Amino acid sequence: MNKMNLKKILVPLDGSENSIRGLEHAISLAKLADASIVGTHVSYVPGNLANPRQGFINQELVKEAKDYLDTAKKQCDESNIEFTSEIIPG
Repeated sequence: MNKMNLKKILVPLDGSENSIRGLEHAISLAKLADASIVGTHVSYVPGNLANPRQGFINQELVKEAKDYLDTAKKQCDESNIEFTSEIIPG
């Protein structure tokens, strides 16, 4: 079987059943293509606090996002898939 021409697979993660299912599919694809996975989570920033110069991100939301991404990393590690992650304020 020919390998797919994928290097990185971007997976949005928010802890929902759909994002978990998306990660499972991404892991399957990554195995076939010998690709890595990049997990992203967009943390909510209230509109009146969204000024990037203020550097505001609710720490509770950041912890929640890290938990989602840590869980995803463990799943990828179990499948020997390289995983990187990023939390994006938005």
